[in-house]
Amino acid sequence: MVSGTGIRDQYDEDVYIAPESLGISSDLLEKLSRWHMKYKKEFYTGYNNEVLVQELDKEGIEISKAIKKELEECKVSYFSDAKLSKYEI
Repeated sequence: MVSGTGIRDQYDEDVYIAPESLGISSDLLEKLSRWHMKYKKEFYTGYNNEVLVQELDKEGIEISKAIKKELEECKVSYFSDAKLSKYEI
């Protein structure tokens, strides 16, 4: 999670996708970038702040839904690195 972009190819988990290559709006790219930076910061603390993790996961799911709305033909899911849980969008 931390070494990549926050977006992985579902069929090749070792491949990170550049958000810029998705064709999503610049506003959504900016939201994704800000969220990813916050998630990385919490990763380095060992996910010790459960309230923050819940907020980050909620925000990540909302961003995933927004990506799905912009890219209707794509399959989108959200993976919580902190909880090791996957959510289909």
